[in-house]
Amino acid sequence: DTFNPSEDYFNLLKHFNVIVEICISSNFALGNITDLKEIPIREYRRHNIPIVLGTDGGGFYLTTLEDEEKLASIFSGEDPQDFIDYVKSIEARLDG
Repeated sequence: DTFNPSEDYFNLLKHFNVIVEICISSNFALGNITDLKEIPIREYRRHNIPIVLGTDGGGFYLTTLEDEEKLASIFSGEDPQDFIDYVKSIEARLDG
């Protein structure tokens, strides 16, 4: 199945100020996605839903946050550095 939520879904996320965590490598390894193009980064960004990245078992999957940033920047459809700056700004807001 492809990611195809309704506008109500995005409105609920906005209403509750949800920040979505995306763990690309582990979702791919677990078979939750079969193609990295299925990562819904563009949809969340298009609807102004903040996202952060995680490794979700980096020790097991041998991934780093830098690896996740590289993958996400490739599949976000944005300039890689712009995307990384965006994610870091969300993370800084959470730390602040």
